[in-house]
Order: sequence, then C-alpha cells, then structure tokens
Amino acid sequence: MAPKFDKPDVATLRKSILHKLVPVIDSARNIATRVGARPYSVTLVRTRWTGGRRGQGVEEVQTETPLEPTPKVDGIAGLAEELRPVGVEEIGAGIIVTQISARYTREALLGQQGDGTGLDLDESFWWEVAYHHPSLDKPMRRRFVPATTPEYDPGSLQWRVGLVKQTNQRGRDGSTLH
Repeated sequence: MAPKFDKPDVATLRKSILHKLVPVIDSARNIATRVGARPYSVTLVRTRWTGGRRGQGVEEVQTETPLEPTPKVDGIAGLAEELRPVGVEEIGAGIIVTQISARYTREALLGQQGDGTGLDLDESFWWEVAYHHPSLDKPMRRRFVPATTPEYDPGSLQWRVGLVKQTNQRGRDGSTLH
C-alpha cells in the first residue's frame, strides 16, 4: 500500500505546526520593539476623497491599521533630503519591510478587499512609516506605496514588501494632509 501524503491546501496549512506557531513568533518579534530596537511604526492608511474621485476634493482618513507586532524596516537610511525651489524633499529608491506577521493577508497589505477587489475610485491607500525617537514629541511620518507584490515566506512566518516613497506626507500630528 502506498503512503498517503498531505496536500498543501488551506485545511492542511491551517492545521500545520507552523501556523499554530504564529502567535509565538509574533510575541518573540515584539521583544525587538519592547527593548527599543524598532523605532519605526508601520500603518496601513485608507482615505476617501470628498470630490468623488481620487485627487478631487479633500482627502479624509477612513482607517489606520497599525501592523503589529512592529515589522522590521530596512533601507530608510537610503532616503536623502534634496533642496528644491519649494523646500526640502526627501528622495530615495525605497525601503523593504520584513517580519510582517503571518496573520495579515496579501489583500490587506495591498489595501484590497478580502475578495481581492481593489479600491473604489474615490479611495487611496498607502503605508505610513513613522520614526519615533525619545527626543521627538511627535513622530516623523513618511508615505509609501507597495513597489512589489507582498511575498510570503512560510518557513519564517513572515511577509516581505518593497515600498517606494511618495511625496505627500502627513504632518507630525497625523491630522493634516499636505
């Protein structure tokens, strides 16, 4: 009699030892934040435009979903400030965010609905990376959008996403879009 092998379907993966370890791994990743080694918070932001289409009217924040535990942000040092006629603008190739909890879905990381449908015509979605430092009363905020499709690494129970810098930023208080 031939041996019976498991298939990599949803039911098998949900019962797997690795899937059951997600809360343990998330708790272990939180240690880096607790000891102060992760000064960058990462938040998924969804907005709606009052004019009925992206870019028309006033952009209003609908949801802010912090990624928890705090993921690892690499490449932020590659961003540089450039003096422009209208002020200082940050430029750079982009960043990589890793160690994103396996609890999140690809759709959530792309700002999509659970069924994979995209944004409405009057919605925008971005990632906000905020730098927290003991000397700052309020964090410095930077806006990014996915440059790559989220990549899931089942062996490490993590998502990895490449992000590119956007020019629009929110103020340090988080309430002003400019």
